[in-house]
Amino acid sequence: MWNKESRYVPLPQFKDWGYLTALIRCDREYFDGEKHVDGVQPCMPSSEIDKRVAALIEKMSDRKTEQQAFTDLESLGCPAVPAIIERMDDRRKLPDPRISLQNKSPDAFEGLRHYGPEKVVDALAAILNQITGKDFGFISSGATDTERDKAVGGWRDFLYKTDAAKLCEGG
Repeated sequence: MWNKESRYVPLPQFKDWGYLTALIRCDREYFDGEKHVDGVQPCMPSSEIDKRVAALIEKMSDRKTEQQAFTDLESLGCPAVPAIIERMDDRRKLPDPRISLQNKSPDAFEGLRHYGPEKVVDALAAILNQITGKDFGFISSGATDTERDKAVGGWRDFLYKTDAAKLCEGG
């Protein structure tokens, strides 16, 4: 949950219920059709985003749904970054160690970036890099457990020390 200082705090530590009420009011504008956006509404309650992220991460463990889960997770965009980071230390082996992401760099010489993630955490690092433009250790094509620990720690530090509005400035 984001507090009014634009900092992420776990729900048990969240104390500003007036702010939560404002988020719900904003959310209703989107669900009632007053405003339209693709993907996740920018004011969707974090619990709904967390449920979607959790379900998509589960789909990553099935060869039949893995690639679509990558695409769907990326499409959730910046609102999903906190939930992805919170769940990213998942060391399950991926059934198909391939992920391709659109290359958004203005200097790109090819349309897609290809990686060979071995574990769920590796794929989530690639997706987070795609959404935020940040990198806390290259594990997107597999890594040692020590390198994964360092990357996960870097992402968590980034989440807790970065204002919500700045999470995706580089993406």
